[in-house]
Amino acid sequence: MGTRIRIGSAVLAMGLAFVFGSASAVEAAVVRARGTMTIDQGKKSVTVNGKRFLIVKKTKVSLDDRKVIGKKLRKGMMVRVKGRGSIGAKTMVADAIRAQDEVQGRIAAMNAAGNPPSFTILNQNVFVDDLTIFANMPAGMAVGQFVEVHGFRDEAFNIRASRVELKFGVGETETETAEFKGSIGAFDGVAKTFSIGTQAVNFSAATVTPAGATLATGMPVEVRGNLDGLGVLQATGVDREDLEDEAFEPHDRQKARIEGYVSGLVANADGVTFSFSIDNNAIATLPNTQFRRGAVGDLADGVLAEVEGVQSGAVFVAREVSFERNRIRLEGAATAAAAGSVSLLGLTVEIDALTDQRNVPVVGSRFQVRGFKDKLGALIAEEVRATNDERDHLQGPVDAITGNSVTILGMTINLSGATFQNDLDQPMSSGQFFGTVRAGALVKVRLNAGTLVADEAEIER
Repeated sequence: MGTRIRIGSAVLAMGLAFVFGSASAVEAAVVRARGTMTIDQGKKSVTVNGKRFLIVKKTKVSLDDRKVIGKKLRKGMMVRVKGRGSIGAKTMVADAIRAQDEVQGRIAAMNAAGNPPSFTILNQNVFVDDLTIFANMPAGMAVGQFVEVHGFRDEAFNIRASRVELKFGVGETETETAEFKGSIGAFDGVAKTFSIGTQAVNFSAATVTPAGATLATGMPVEVRGNLDGLGVLQATGVDREDLEDEAFEPHDRQKARIEGYVSGLVANADGVTFSFSIDNNAIATLPNTQFRRGAVGDLADGVLAEVEGVQSGAVFVAREVSFERNRIRLEGAATAAAAGSVSLLGLTVEIDALTDQRNVPVVGSRFQVRGFKDKLGALIAEEVRATNDERDHLQGPVDAITGNSVTILGMTINLSGATFQNDLDQPMSSGQFFGTVRAGALVKVRLNAGTLVADEAEIER
């Protein structure tokens, strides 16, 4: 579970100065980025969190702690980048790039029929979805394959895979060791053992790096080794990830982009700003933090987001939060409910193994559903909860605009009598709204009960 944090007003005030103040308040020459490679450009550049980093002669590139050339990097890999250039520039120069998987080893079990599908390596649960890239797998996945998995950890410590690559087939002898990352638990310095999740590790014969580093419960590590007959990983190497990644972490007043799953979300005392964590980074929003592909109300534990901002002491202050998927929100009476879905407002939303079901849907009762639309067009619920709000609401990307109507998630909404707001919550005229909104824009409407006629429409981005 994520650590819940609260950020004081003094820190927020400093963050305002750093993020929105003069250019001299932020180191303009250095930027850090952490996330998945979204564009594979071979040895010339990598794109992470929408920022392109050029690979030049002096760029240091590593893959799983091995020095490589840029063309070894692939789309979907998790990378950390230290770069430089002008703040706001779309292209920067990479000084160093570190790509590293989350787990590597033999698939022990699979649930291909699950929703979403999943498999297990070294007692680590890995979930795949429509965004996962599968490489070197012409015949698909199978138990016994030796695979490399890149991805993010969510609040429940599951791995959400961004890339799965086959390294050795079933029965083939691997020439690489098993490895995985996580935080140390049940540390025993005498017996030289610890665990990561439910995976037991014996490090009595392991080399700990960097040289002189110590181990203790809670420390983030990467472990390499081989499973013995009892299922214990006999480690040959243990790396302190916090020390090895230090060069890629933003320092005070440095700009960075961080991608991952939100955890530990809490509202601050002002009722306007929020605090949360991504990958153990303490993050704070400000009253004027910008939200893309969603609104501040879409922030929730378990949501995949990208945060751009500036490090302010121990807190990363968010200038912009971008949701990795367009956020959908439905509020209304359930018209159908089953173990794997709920229907409301004429739409059916899938409930899967990762959905946070605060309340079990009951036909006739009112519910709020938050989630996203995947690449195949399916609506996936990330949270389902009961609501006392008597008004129906629908939020999603606009499919089409016709006259005084917009189509959202396939539903055509009549806006002829609606009032309108822009993404800054400022009122706008009907002409301004229809002159601004475009297909793909995220719009939220409030519907008259039992109809597809809206009395309010708001552009969310």
